[in-house]
Amino acid sequence: VVRVESQVHQQTAHHGDDQLETMLMRLSRGSGVAGLSGIRAINGRIVRPLLGFRKSELRGICASLGWHPMEDPSNADERFDRVAMRNALAATELPIAPPAMARTAKAMRDADEALDWAANKLAADYVHADPDGGVTLDVAALPHELVRRLVMRGFAMLGQTAPRGEQIETAIAKLHDGQATSLGDIIIRPALTDAPKWHLTPAPPRKVRG
Repeated sequence: VVRVESQVHQQTAHHGDDQLETMLMRLSRGSGVAGLSGIRAINGRIVRPLLGFRKSELRGICASLGWHPMEDPSNADERFDRVAMRNALAATELPIAPPAMARTAKAMRDADEALDWAANKLAADYVHADPDGGVTLDVAALPHELVRRLVMRGFAMLGQTAPRGEQIETAIAKLHDGQATSLGDIIIRPALTDAPKWHLTPAPPRKVRG
């Protein structure tokens, strides 16, 4: 644990091979730009200073110093997705290299940050709080990825976290088709106007059977 700028930061030993495994696992799950940005070197108070090293390099450094790295027994359990992916990579001859994947992760991270920046700029004009306690989104002529991020900001304004992945994609498709839908504790309805707008409101409390 290190102290940086009066805050306690926790360092982890994630390395370049972990980054490669993470990105391939997320790719196999259909992750988008944010997921494919991989493991972040700094995420809040978590710092990962070894992402630029291969596992073999770190083992070599430890050996040269007479250190014996600890082995986590779960690393041999193929019930874990990461272990299964690690074993599959060890058996493949495909030229998949952690350094190249690290460059891809950085490119995806840069794209994710750029899209977030654009969504934050657009939110002032396209996301509005309503007097009834709901939120209205103006989704006219916006690219799909920006619409998705604005939906997430609408959820945040209502104190909720929007589901990700297939759930939000299915909901957006229904809304474009003019159908109301629900995500978590939020109901989203197409507004009854000529302009493509969506109205988000908290779902009413569920009735409790006695």
